[in-house]
Amino acid sequence: MNEKFRTIRQFVVLLTGVLAFASCSDEPQSSPELPPVTSYALAYKSLEVLELKQIQSKQEVKNLPVADANLYFGNRVQLARPDELQFKDDSLKIVRGKELTEKYKVKWENDELFLYNEYTDAWECCGKKTTDDGFLLNIGFFIKKSVSKQRSLTAAGQEYSLKSYTDVTSGEEGQGETRSVLWLSVQYFFHKPNL
Repeated sequence: MNEKFRTIRQFVVLLTGVLAFASCSDEPQSSPELPPVTSYALAYKSLEVLELKQIQSKQEVKNLPVADANLYFGNRVQLARPDELQFKDDSLKIVRGKELTEKYKVKWENDELFLYNEYTDAWECCGKKTTDDGFLLNIGFFIKKSVSKQRSLTAAGQEYSLKSYTDVTSGEEGQGETRSVLWLSVQYFFHKPNL
């Protein structure tokens, strides 16, 4: 029994020595480097109304003066305006006021930013970087009206990925039904806040 114990003890001592020798090297051991966290915020600076159109039954497209946007959309353009965009790695937080925020998974392709739409499982372009370290956020607003002999429906909405009125006029009209769409395209400009 003593001989067995001595053999095990010698094996443990030898193993400890080998491990100690193997762990000693000329190069210092370094902990794995973590990727740097990329986070920054951009503050709202200004907005520009790009176009205002009225579309009747897909055939007739009428340009309206952009100065008349408030006549059709009221204060929605100002209410939809984010105060700040907070970027952190592959996510974006859009902040409106103190309580209202939206969070998105994002990716950059060149200077364009894409938001991940989990409902459609698709990446949708929402804006682009500017040459002066700023960012232009797109929002498309619409009011759709559908009128038939039996009913009249109105739907209003807005999305970051809408670039043209054709994005909201798709779909066939029913028999005896007329549709009209009011379309408004707005770009919000954001920049790094002055410290």
